[in-house]
Amino acid sequence: MVAKSDIDLIARHLDLLPPNPVIVEFGPWLGSISVHLAKAGQLHAVDNFVWTKDHARRVPDVLDPGDSFQALYEAVLKKRGLKAAVHVTPFADFVWNGPKIDLVVIDGPKTVEGMIEILSKLIGHVGEDTIILIKNALNPSYPEVVLTFHALMRREALIASEIEGPVGSNMLACRVGPAFADLAEIAENAPEEEQSPEAQADDAFLLAEIQRRLTKLDWPGAYDHLSKMSPSLRMLTAWDEVEGRLDLSPEAQEDLAVFSDIYAFHHGSAGIQPGSIAYGRSAAQAMRAYWLNNADKPWRGTSFRPEILSKAFDYGYMSWPSKIQEHIRDKDIIDIGCGPGLHGIGYLVGGARSYVGLDPIVKLDKDRVKNLTAKCKEPFGWTPNEIAELIEPWKITPKLSYELPEERMFDVATLHNVTEHLLQIEDVFRDLSLRLRPGGVMIYNHHNFYTWNGHHLPPKSISAIKPGDPKQKEMMDWAHIAFDPPPEHYISRGLNRIMLDDLIALTEKYFDIEFSEEIPTRPENGALRITDGIRNRYPHLTDRDLLTQNLFCIARVRI
Repeated sequence: MVAKSDIDLIARHLDLLPPNPVIVEFGPWLGSISVHLAKAGQLHAVDNFVWTKDHARRVPDVLDPGDSFQALYEAVLKKRGLKAAVHVTPFADFVWNGPKIDLVVIDGPKTVEGMIEILSKLIGHVGEDTIILIKNALNPSYPEVVLTFHALMRREALIASEIEGPVGSNMLACRVGPAFADLAEIAENAPEEEQSPEAQADDAFLLAEIQRRLTKLDWPGAYDHLSKMSPSLRMLTAWDEVEGRLDLSPEAQEDLAVFSDIYAFHHGSAGIQPGSIAYGRSAAQAMRAYWLNNADKPWRGTSFRPEILSKAFDYGYMSWPSKIQEHIRDKDIIDIGCGPGLHGIGYLVGGARSYVGLDPIVKLDKDRVKNLTAKCKEPFGWTPNEIAELIEPWKITPKLSYELPEERMFDVATLHNVTEHLLQIEDVFRDLSLRLRPGGVMIYNHHNFYTWNGHHLPPKSISAIKPGDPKQKEMMDWAHIAFDPPPEHYISRGLNRIMLDDLIALTEKYFDIEFSEEIPTRPENGALRITDGIRNRYPHLTDRDLLTQNLFCIARVRI
């Protein structure tokens, strides 16, 4: 079908032609363009004029597939007092023996081979003032054709017309360039050539590159090109045809399904605001949140690793970042006691600008991590070193904060269930107050030592109690508070036993607390096992001390 925008573009170029120009039209079908061309000059129509099944579908009950529609075409022109010299031939067999051609119109080559076959017929019969108009050359549904045309113009086989096509037109308007005779060679090498900035800003070209990357299973490259596209329903529609032509292995179908979802989300997400997706609910939501929240990041596409995001979600590392995402978006994050750094994946999903995790005991070449969902240690599939190679703004190191370069500053410091482990906690808080930029915040979730399972040892829940276990008896029902651990014991080595009021006072020494919440212990974590006997055993502690599971705090650095 010929759009009004195409007719308008053709009409504007007809005005540039010399008197009585020579015009060659390839693929005239029923003459919707021919009637305009024939009025302007000597029209030559080239086609095999065979009615196809597609013709019969679009215009039913006119001719049977296989019939010639030459007479029907000529009748359309004759009805308007027009005529054309008809060349009944396949494009591959066409030979031009006439004078120099002033205007060429080609209706919709859908393959690079077909396009080059037609253009090659013109070599020696056109000049630098010859205008070439090609319908569908900019149609994103034919990305290989789009990619090749960009190469032909970049190498000056074709020169873009000074008359720009209207928005939404798929027709390319150009003139013959000085390298026109080399167009076949240029087209052959087009997929591997470095593309110009102009091409990379063109959505149709970007879709062509996406298809090329996907055929090579270059998923980061495909996501990188998707990230550069402007959201467009037109591009969304074009994807259906492109996806249908992809012939990927069965093993790649799951990756393709994820790509298709993100592609559709990208082009349909206009108006959705960053931070609006609660990404702790599903892996798919986490992927969408990453894409939405990092729209302005240059690394969004190349660092998008669906398999890592999905695994981090499955292991429970999205819930905490999702909870605090309003504080981390577009911020540089320092994460104290990060372990393998998987919360950092969640921070990037929330739109963090960069992530640095610190933990002096982290093993950068080991992939065994705590599965927060299954509550056990399992292989993650990627070591911290491998994740850092794949995700650009994500880094962890076995250092302490004061060992970082002095000029390295951050916007947010996070400590998730870490404050209870810091034996030199005041030194850490003091250093963080100096590491944060003006207005920076520290966010922590503190696991209270004085609650039922504050010992971090078995049993951590009521369901984990093993009656008669002597090790559990040492910790059970607040016995850990009075327990006097030897120096090598975990409590001596790994827990600072700081009280809630002391932690709050220390926080206020260096920060202004903006929000704090004391989260009570739940029944499954021992809340109902408190007795007056236990209270009498610890007269210096209140029920608040004994029955507060966590302290969640957001504090802003004091200027």
